[in-house]
Order: sequence, then C-alpha cells, then structure tokens
Amino acid sequence: MTTKPKRKLPKYVRQRTWGAYQYKRNVPKRLIGDVGKETIYHSLGSSYSEMITALPLVHNAVEALFNRLDGQSTADRTLALVEARYGREAADQLEAGDIDENLEMGLWDLGHQLEDELEPEVFGNLLGASDPKKIFTLSDAYDLYAEYKDAATNKNLSKYLNRSKADLLAILGTHKVNTAGLTNLTRKDATKYRDALMTRVAPSSVHRYNNTIKAVINHAITELGIHTYLNPFNKLRIKGAGSTAGDRKSLTETDVAAVRDAYPYRRPTGSLCGTLRHWC
Repeated sequence: MTTKPKRKLPKYVRQRTWGAYQYKRNVPKRLIGDVGKETIYHSLGSSYSEMITALPLVHNAVEALFNRLDGQSTADRTLALVEARYGREAADQLEAGDIDENLEMGLWDLGHQLEDELEPEVFGNLLGASDPKKIFTLSDAYDLYAEYKDAATNKNLSKYLNRSKADLLAILGTHKVNTAGLTNLTRKDATKYRDALMTRVAPSSVHRYNNTIKAVINHAITELGIHTYLNPFNKLRIKGAGSTAGDRKSLTETDVAAVRDAYPYRRPTGSLCGTLRHWC
C-alpha cells in the first residue's frame, strides 16, 4: 500500500495534527511592542481548498498591519488590500471614487471577511466603499523637499533637515508630523516649537532651524498649489537671534564718534598741483 505524498504548504502555513490549517507569522522584532505579541496565528479552515482561498486575505491583512505600524497611511493600507484581492484596476477605481455596484459589494464582502484583522479606519473604508484620500503630512513635505534639493548629496542640508524634523517630532508629537495634514499646523504649533527650542539652543540656531522648516513648508505649498494656506513658521520672531554672519550692519552714531575720536581729521598740507589736482 502506497501513501499519498504530503503536499508542500505555502509560506507561513502549517497543518495541525487534527488536519486544520493555520497561518503562523512571527512579528518583526521592531514591532513586537506595538503588536503586543511575538507571533500571529489565524485559522485558515479545515480543508486545503479553504486554506488556499483564505490565505491571500489573511496574509495581506497581516502585511497591512505591519505597514501601518511602520507608518503607512490608512489610505495606502486600504488600497493595498483592495489591490491584493481584486487587482490594480479596482484599487484605482476606489482611489478615484469611481465605484460601481459590483465593486461596492466586493468591498463590503472583503471588509466582513477580515473584520477581526482590520483596524477600524480600514474596515470603515471598505464597508462604506469610501474614497480613502491620502493625507499630505509635514513628514511628506520633508521628503518632497529633500528629494527636490538632492539632500542625499548635501551633508549640511541633510543635517538641518534631520535635526529640525527630530525636534518637531519631540516637541509637537508624531501625530502632528506623521499623521495630521500639513494644513493642520497652526501658529500655536510654530511658537511651541520655537519656545521649546529656545530652552536648549542659541537663538541663532533656532533662527537657522526655523528657516529650514519655512523652506520645507513653502516648497510644499508651491508644489501642491495650496496658496490659501499661510505658513505658520513665516515671520516667527526669535528674540536674541540678531543678525547673521552674512548681514551687512550699518555703523551707529556711537561707532562713528568713536572712529572720529581715534582718528581725528587733519587737513592736508601743501597745494593742489598738476592736471590731476593732487596734493603735492
């Protein structure tokens, strides 16, 4: 009697002793603290055909979870799930808001199949067949400016970009920098950043970092055409910043008097002579 050869199972899939199939995925070390566990398990059904059907959905839901924790937007995660299940054209339709009845029902079905695996925002997008617009954040503005200025080859610019962004994250928080829309930044946020920075660096340094942030946001405003939004970091007063090394400073009356006293004027002796009328 010959035994039937055992089928090779897809990656992340194992078959339990009682025959059921299970998805098993180790959580990346960098994300264990956020996920709250080291391994993710999910039932894939009791038959091979059930497992093959359920695997892509479960795998993409887990991938979306990891991407979310790594900073991808809700819109990106929703579109990634739709593309994985129904293809690129369906994802493009959803992004454009051009949703027909078939796609609407498909999104509703996908949301319910993965309800236990999805975050509320993505689940809501699928059930509502809504157009998940991508939010342009301050972090996106930094990336846009860095690419435009070739910051990767400019160490000095890269230094100021990285330092100012790190300070913004520490002072304003990850929501304001990485999640909220750029136009949600207010003058209150700008003054909060300035006041916090003033407690630990010189006013001239605050001035330089503020100039970096201004340039980043102004570039994004121009590129995105959001000219109705006023950059809250523009004309931010920084007490004690003074003049920069490149500024030309005029002499004060006190300076002029001091020079005059040190070098009193003396009328030249002799007489003017020659065609050039010089003293001789």
